[in-house]
Amino acid sequence: MILATPEAIDELRGLARQWLEDNGLGARRFATDLLLCEGLNNAMIHGCGDDPTRTIACELRRGRKWFSITIDDGGPGFDWAARQKQCARPQDDSGRGLSIYRLYADEVRFNRPGSQVVLRCLLKSKSNVNHTD
Repeated sequence: MILATPEAIDELRGLARQWLEDNGLGARRFATDLLLCEGLNNAMIHGCGDDPTRTIACELRRGRKWFSITIDDGGPGFDWAARQKQCARPQDDSGRGLSIYRLYADEVRFNRPGSQVVLRCLLKSKSNVNHTD
C-alpha cells in the first residue's frame, strides 16, 4: 500500500525498476514503468480523487510464463467496458490509459466495478512492444 501522492508513486516506480532487474526482466523496464505510471496516476487522480490520505495497493508478480501488475485504488471505479472502444483525440490531455494498457500489456482485466486493474505480460511475448533505455 502506498499513499495516493506523486512522491509515493515515484518511489514505488523506483522499487519496481529494481524488482524487474532482480527478476531478470530489465528489458521490460520501459513498458512496465509506463504501465505503472499510467495505472498509479489513474488510481491517484480518479480512484482516490487526488486525496493524499487515501491509499493505493499495487503488486507485481512473476510466474513462469507471465508477470503481472495489479493496481487497486478502492474507489468507486469506472465503466471500463463502455470505454474500451473510445480513443483519445490528439488534443485531449487525458483518456489514453486504456490504449497504453492494450499496447504494452498482453492481457488487461478489470474487476466488475473498475477499481482494480490487472495487467499481464507474457515473458516471451511476440505481440508486445518491448523497449529498452
